[in-house]
Amino acid sequence: MKKTHIRFIIFAVLSILVLIFIFYNSTRTGEQSNETSLGLMDFILSIIDPQGKLDTKIVHFVVRKAAHFAEFFAFGLCLCGMALAVLDDTERFYASFSLLVALFAAVIDELIQSFTSRTSSVKDVLLDFAGSFTGVIIAFLIGKIRRSHKAKAKNNNKKSLSQ
Repeated sequence: MKKTHIRFIIFAVLSILVLIFIFYNSTRTGEQSNETSLGLMDFILSIIDPQGKLDTKIVHFVVRKAAHFAEFFAFGLCLCGMALAVLDDTERFYASFSLLVALFAAVIDELIQSFTSRTSSVKDVLLDFAGSFTGVIIAFLIGKIRRSHKAKAKNNNKKSLSQ
């Protein structure tokens, strides 16, 4: 099997696993989600604020929103990694397609939450999309740098063989 096919399959599986994780978290009740984020907040506060000077409501809000961003950041990385594995001359199309899939997933994520005891928010869709956008852009730039280095190495090998 070609290296690109293996890379595509790996990133496709990772994308599906991340999406399952995202949707699973959306099916949890508000109490369950709150319990998880409070536990994470306590852990973070034990490291960054052992004296207890920070406002826990603000930290809890930041933790919850950072979780949205981080989940979709990982999803964006995986989606773009999958697209980059089969990249050809239409690289902008693949990045755009990754973003479209991520936006669709963000909308579905909030829709799922609307069927639980949690609220659904357009702001969260935008935050999720921002996470995906950041992940796609970083993966896209890493792919560009990798291809540039490979092209330079290939040119250097051709030059050394011709001499």
